[in-house]
Amino acid sequence: MLSIDRIIQRDPNPFDTETFWSGNFWQEEQNPDLTVDSIHAETINELEAILDRVTGDRRTRTAILDGETGSGKTYLLGRIKRKLNPKAFFAYIEPFTASDYIWRHILRYTVDSLLETPEGREESQLLLWLQGMKAFKQRSMIDRLRGERQVFVRKLLESYPSGIYNAQEFFGVLFSLTDKRTYSEACEWLRGDDLDDETLRRLGVRSCIDTEEAAQKMMANFGRIAVETQPIVLCFDQLDNIARNRDGQLDIEALFRVNAIIHTQKLKNFLVLISIITDTWRQNCDRIPQTDRDRIDNFLKLKQIGLDQAEALWASRLYLLHYQARPQPESPIYPLHRHHLEDKFPGGKTRPRNTLILGRRLFQETKIALLQDDLEERQRNPQPLVSSSQPRAALTGSDATAFVPASQDFEAIETIATPEVTTTDIGHASINPDSAAAYAHPIDPQTANTSANTTAIATQSSTPKSSPTRSPPQSHPVARRSHPPAVAPKPIPAPPSNSSG
Repeated sequence: MLSIDRIIQRDPNPFDTETFWSGNFWQEEQNPDLTVDSIHAETINELEAILDRVTGDRRTRTAILDGETGSGKTYLLGRIKRKLNPKAFFAYIEPFTASDYIWRHILRYTVDSLLETPEGREESQLLLWLQGMKAFKQRSMIDRLRGERQVFVRKLLESYPSGIYNAQEFFGVLFSLTDKRTYSEACEWLRGDDLDDETLRRLGVRSCIDTEEAAQKMMANFGRIAVETQPIVLCFDQLDNIARNRDGQLDIEALFRVNAIIHTQKLKNFLVLISIITDTWRQNCDRIPQTDRDRIDNFLKLKQIGLDQAEALWASRLYLLHYQARPQPESPIYPLHRHHLEDKFPGGKTRPRNTLILGRRLFQETKIALLQDDLEERQRNPQPLVSSSQPRAALTGSDATAFVPASQDFEAIETIATPEVTTTDIGHASINPDSAAAYAHPIDPQTANTSANTTAIATQSSTPKSSPTRSPPQSHPVARRSHPPAVAPKPIPAPPSNSSG
């Protein structure tokens, strides 16, 4: 087992910058082991209570999720989906880039999300939504009607005699969802894709959903049918990237007009969740008509986290490194320290992203310092080179300790972590701070990059006659860069034949 310091030198930085920024929760899989449950727990509980009220009275509600940059809004949306997906269907709406197409944009991303399969389920949200309709509470009902399009459509028309836009075609497309042969084409039509005439005839529809009015009414269909199923949570995120108006300002009014229409048309069983940066809301809220702002039911403010939570966030990232070490570190955040947080955030509060960025920098500084110490120690106490011609069994004391078989050298190189940062000059060798390759061979640093070093490597890479020769792994780029190529040993001649000539 390796010490924690050796593991820190060997492994990549656990504070991966790719995890500092989140996105569409259907495209990213969150690791629960990296989640600190106490962070924003109150906000999650508030949202769950709002969702329970929507489930109880089927009345649509709108909530604003307000937080500073780096407070964890997008990551929180993923946590909410992960926890509450058994209670509701979740749709992640990417930023719209053209206000004139906003309804078609919302419909597309809603259907895309409904096509996703929740964790622990075998069918998509869309099929689960279909099975939740009153006419098909039992799955066996759908099975009996599968293949009977007219019966299927008539059954739905009886359940919804009014209020459904283009009901005959809409219910016909829902029937196509139950048939594997037409499932994909039905999903494309619901998304608003441009389909050819043959596909339209196969689905039994006259045209695609190619206007804002048609897309708006199709969303209304989902809302009216959703009253009999679980709520649909529409998550709007990354509003700083939405379309801008002629004045160059974010067209945030377009989004809140959509929200107002959802409420005005009495669409049931929606929870509209709008995530927005605090400064963006302050700069733009006055441009939203008061009548549209009145449609907002709840404001949820993300608070900063305390130092105990920041420390727990560090510990979650360092756990896997600590798990490999023997003995294990006494502190769960080693090589980081509590005073680093206290010095950086004297007010005792911070944001999750700032905490992770600080952790990454401190960890990298520690990694480089450990590599420097290791190099200096080897310079002070160079390990003598031992000729392979001397039998290993005859080595004693320091000689036996210094003798390192070539196979172990190359195994050490093979375990090196992939380089991830720019090259840094350390001592006499120009090496990558995340790689221990430069220290894999016990060679006198004063002879590095010389012809004598080549001879030393060749001597060190040979093995006693009783052991087979193992070639270094030629595929490892660091191994090729760190040392000049060793001189290949001459082939051993075959023994003379015992047969008489």
